[in-house]
Amino acid sequence: MKTKLLILTFLIFCSFSSIAQFKSAKIGIDGLTCSMCSNSVEKLLLQLDFVEAVKMDLNTNEAIVFFHKKYKTDFKKVSKKIYDSGFSVREISTSLNFDTISIEGNAFQVNGDKFYILGEERPNLTGERSFRFLDKNLISKKEYSRWSYFIKENDKVHSEKQKAYHISL
Repeated sequence: MKTKLLILTFLIFCSFSSIAQFKSAKIGIDGLTCSMCSNSVEKLLLQLDFVEAVKMDLNTNEAIVFFHKKYKTDFKKVSKKIYDSGFSVREISTSLNFDTISIEGNAFQVNGDKFYILGEERPNLTGERSFRFLDKNLISKKEYSRWSYFIKENDKVHSEKQKAYHISL
């Protein structure tokens, strides 16, 4: 009986943790001009163990990156691969199902990473919601300069030892 209860508890826990996963992200990439550029970015992104597939679009200079469910997603590593290939990130946006995520003030956690929502007081998040990243190298330099003050002010209040991201809904 105890074994069955433990297995049931484990299965319930696993089903909740799998919901709080990133499935994909849309990445605006500045500097892509040809299919060779696009192919080099795609190949570098596919080197990341958590990236399952990449769909490049030269018309919009965007990539849709699909993530493996069994690996933790690291958006800063995605950005680094793009910069390492000689291009820059214009914007990274993704979505998440917030039905099983608890929001504390303006923050929530996913897979050990902390996410701070800037620009909204105590947001009411339910269901699938899209958001974009505001951190350095995850948006354009111009856009980052608009948000850097708020990021620094947030970080003064919340000194985290874990990886933290700043987002806007």
